[in-house]
This record gives sequence, C-alpha cells and structure tokens, in this order.
Amino acid sequence: MSSSEEFSFSDHSHRRFNPLTDSWVLCSPHRAKRPWLGQVEEASADQRPSYDPKCYLCPGNKRATGAQNEKYSSTYVFPNDYAAVHAEQPDCDTAALAQVAGQHASSELFRVESTRGQCSVVCFSPRHDLTLPELTPGEISQVVRAWQKIYSDLSDNPAISYVQLFENKGAMMGCSNPHPHGQVWALSEVPSEPALEIASLKKFHAKHVAEDPHACLLCSYVKAEETNAAAGESTNRVVLQNDSFMALVPFWAVWPFETMIVVKSHISNIKQLNDQQVAHLAEIIQGLTC
Repeated sequence: MSSSEEFSFSDHSHRRFNPLTDSWVLCSPHRAKRPWLGQVEEASADQRPSYDPKCYLCPGNKRATGAQNEKYSSTYVFPNDYAAVHAEQPDCDTAALAQVAGQHASSELFRVESTRGQCSVVCFSPRHDLTLPELTPGEISQVVRAWQKIYSDLSDNPAISYVQLFENKGAMMGCSNPHPHGQVWALSEVPSEPALEIASLKKFHAKHVAEDPHACLLCSYVKAEETNAAAGESTNRVVLQNDSFMALVPFWAVWPFETMIVVKSHISNIKQLNDQQVAHLAEIIQGLTC
C-alpha cells in the first residue's frame, strides 16, 4: 500500500537494479538506525618482521610440501601446492554420482560436472610485513604486470575459459598465511556470476549497437558516474579516480564498503593495459586499499 508521504532513500525500503547481473538488490536503509549490541572488532595490532624464517611464502624458504621458494626480490608466482582445481582429474560418472546423490536420484535434479583448471599463488613482495597498499606504486605496478603475464599465458590455453585474480586479505577472510599474497584461479568453465555479467554486457551492446557500434554497459556507466562527480552532486559515488581508472561505490552495492575499479577507456582485459594504465591502476589500488 502506498503512502502520501514523500519517498526518502534514507528512510524507505526499495530495490536497486544491477545491470551487470540483470538482477535486483533489496535496500533497507532505515535499518542502519537500529541500536547495535553485536560484535565490534578491534583494530589489528599485528606486527610482523620483514622476513619470517618459518613462513612458507618468504624468499628461499621451504613450503609445507617440501618445495623451495626462489630467493625472489620482487613479485613471485608459483603453482598453488593446495590448488582448488587441477588440470588432470577423472570425469564424474553415474556410479560416482550415485554415492552422494543416491541410487535412484533424478539426473535432472542431481547434477555434477568435473571441473578442471590451474591455480597459482602470487606473492606481492618478498617483504613479509608489507601489504599491497604499503608497497610503492612502482612495486604494485610489478604485481599488475605479473597479473598481465599470467592472464596472457592462460588465455593461450584452450582448456581455460575463465581467469580470476584475487586476494583474500586477513584471517577473517580465510587467508591461511600472513605473508601478503593473492591467488589465481583459472577454470575450464565460466562461473555463474561472471557468466551473468558477460550476458548482460552482450545484451546491452545488442540493444544500443544501432546508434553506437561501440556501445558498452560499463563505459556508459563510468561516463554517467563521472558526470555526477564533476557536477559535485550529492549522488557522487566516486571514491577516487585518475586519467585511466575510477574507483566507486556501485549504485547497486550489496556489501558495506563495496567498491569497484573500472577502466575509463574501452578495454576488454588486463593484458591490454599499456604502461601508463598499469601505473594508473597501481595508483588506484594503493589509494583504495590503504
């Protein structure tokens, strides 16, 4: 039932459309006003040495499997000893499925597919005590170039359909080693969430290609948010930006402090970044995560 009072984005529930996933996000802003007696985390007082002889990721040390790290002096990449997916493994047949789904399970309702791929670890720096934003822009640029090489190499592999570069930062997020590092998961199939995003990007292009052959959902979104920021409007969601990239809170954000980094020019993947754009991405990463 509608009300005669004026709608307020601070006081009234609503849903926001996420054009990337073609889905809606429920927003209940008034709940932020409720009293909070739940858990409150204290700031971490973690003090680490620049080198830890017991760390599996520090230069020259042995890992848990017995493999030994190189005495690296910059970004270091190696195959994950405990990979989430493997390049070689058997298919899941009907007999194997019956063990977990039951002998009379419907093949329409109970489905399993074997997934293959590769996983790597990316040590950002030899320093055990420096997180990504504590590196210099030049050192972060080395990380970005490592990402570019990884992506380029995996793109040539016909068995790989999707590459994800990410970092689980901190013990609360499931990070198993305090040495600052990220991971690479390269998969034989595109996961559901990015598959939805790819479909939405194609749908937007098909809808607008008649008036603009280069129509792009993300390019259009960046321009709209750039206009908002330039106008100094209260709707400004831009956290920081430079000539090549914009870091912003998406209009459809779900999580507290959720942000996304979007390139300002029409670039399809990370390996297409030139030297200047690599440096600019490093600046944005440092500024956003510090």
